[in-house]
Amino acid sequence: MNVALVTGVSSGIGNATARALVERGYRVFGTVRSETSAVPSKVERVLLDVRDAGSIASAARQGRRDGLNAGDDPSVVAEAVIKAATARKPRLRYPSGRRAGLLARLRRFMPARVFDGALRKQYRLDVVGDGHAPVA
Repeated sequence: MNVALVTGVSSGIGNATARALVERGYRVFGTVRSETSAVPSKVERVLLDVRDAGSIASAARQGRRDGLNAGDDPSVVAEAVIKAATARKPRLRYPSGRRAGLLARLRRFMPARVFDGALRKQYRLDVVGDGHAPVA
């Protein structure tokens, strides 16, 4: 079963993304800031306030218990998020993790259509619209 972690599932894009992933058969963990925030049906609640270091650490521990530690250590990604949130002049992308360098090089040298197609195939994503919408 595919697993996804979606931030901000109580409303907006996060909510729509979580519902769409559940419909496609994903096990979805959704972050919310409070215990009283609404969570879509079949989405597993993860309490996370990115402004609070204790909340981030707690969510990372919960992720490890629930089997979300298949990739890089969450602290690697958390560092990239903090770097992006505190940058005076934010960049478009903040690569982090073991595969980030490889993906950045592939993206630079492969035609966009080939790169996007490879990502769709790897992660079993449906083609969006006319098939030309970029994934990453």
